Amino acid sequence: MSARKPSRPWRLMLITPDDVATTNHRSEPETYRAVTAEQQRIAEGQSDTTRITVHQWDASANRWRLFERITPSRGAGTAR
Repeated sequence: MSARKPSRPWRLMLITPDDVATTNHRSEPETYRAVTAEQQRIAEGQSDTTRITVHQWDASANRWRLFERITPSRGAGTAR
């Protein structure tokens, strides 16, 4: 039995020293807008996120696939 494709095939994981927050998105641009917003919060000192990972649903393998790993630096404000 194959898994159904999720309605939001992009996943964003925000990794902090204490937790992992996950959000799902409908498109790559929507996902990267969220990445940019998080990087802005980091630059402003409002977030303690240490790593951001972007995942995409792989329909052929029926699993989440790592699309990109981002290590934000303080003062960085944009993705890509």
